[in-house]
Amino acid sequence: MIKLDSIKKLMECAVISGYLKDEQPISLFLIGRPESGKSELIKVMRDFPNTFYTNDLSYKGCVDYVLPEVENNKISHILIPDFINIVSHKKAAATLVPLLNSLMSEGLKDLKIYGTKKEYRDPLFCGVITGITKEIFDKKIIYWRNIGFLTRMLVVTYGYTQLTKMAIHEYIRSGNYNNRIKPGADLTNIDKFRLRGLSVEIPKDIARAVQILSSNISEINGYYIVRRGTYNWRVDLRTYGFRLHKNLRSLIKAICLYRTNLEGNCVTEEDLITLEEFVKFMNFNFTEI
Repeated sequence: MIKLDSIKKLMECAVISGYLKDEQPISLFLIGRPESGKSELIKVMRDFPNTFYTNDLSYKGCVDYVLPEVENNKISHILIPDFINIVSHKKAAATLVPLLNSLMSEGLKDLKIYGTKKEYRDPLFCGVITGITKEIFDKKIIYWRNIGFLTRMLVVTYGYTQLTKMAIHEYIRSGNYNNRIKPGADLTNIDKFRLRGLSVEIPKDIARAVQILSSNISEINGYYIVRRGTYNWRVDLRTYGFRLHKNLRSLIKAICLYRTNLEGNCVTEEDLITLEEFVKFMNFNFTEI
C-alpha cells in the first residue's frame, strides 16, 4: 500500500480501542473515490482476533451471528469492506443501520422487532469499520445525518496526488500488489488481554488539547457540499460535538496502547502528535497524499 501508512495505523488503533475499559469501541467511516484502497485497508484488520469480517450483513445475520460474539466478549468490531453492499438492500438497511447505531453509541440492551425478542444482561457495544465511495455517500448523507449515524463514527477521507498515482502504478507493474499486507501492531501476545479490560489515563494538559482538536474538527465539518447537476448544495452537519470529543479521547488512549503493545496506562505527548497526524484526514476535504 502506497502512502496509506497513517490511515492504516489509525484503523489499527480503532480496532485496539476495543480493549479499553469504560470506553466505547471507535467506529470509522472511510470515504473515497473508487479504487482508493478502502477495502484493502479494511481487509488488513482481519488479523486482529477481536474483529468480525463480512462482505454483507443483514439485521438477522447481525442478531444471530455477531451479537452472540459481542455478548461473549469475543469481538469488539464489525468489518464491512464496502458499505454499498449494505445500502443496496434498502429494506434490510432500514433495520440494520438503527441496530448499528445502538451498538456504536448508547449500547444495545434489548431487541423487540420482527418477531425477535432478546434481552442482554449488560448493554452491548461494538464498533463498525467500513468504507464507501463519495458518490454513494453524497446520496445518503442527509438520511445518515438525520438518524445520527455519522456522529457515531469518525469520518475519514483522502485522495491521491498525481505523484502517488504514478507510484501506485509502478507498484502494480512490479507485481508487488500480490504481497499480503499485515498490521503494524505486534499481535503476538494480544490474546492475553481481555476486551474492555485495559485502563488508560489522559493527563489534564493533553485532555485540554484533545478538546480543542474536537472543537476544530466540529467547526471544519459543519457543512458538506453535494454537487447535483450544475448546482452545489450545502448540507448542514453542525452538531454539539460531544460524541466526537468522546471518540477522540478513546482514540488517543488506543494510540497509547498501540505504541506500548497494550502495556501502557498513560497517554503521552507522543500520542498527541500521532492523534494530530490522524486528524488531518477527519474532514470532508479528501486530503491528497
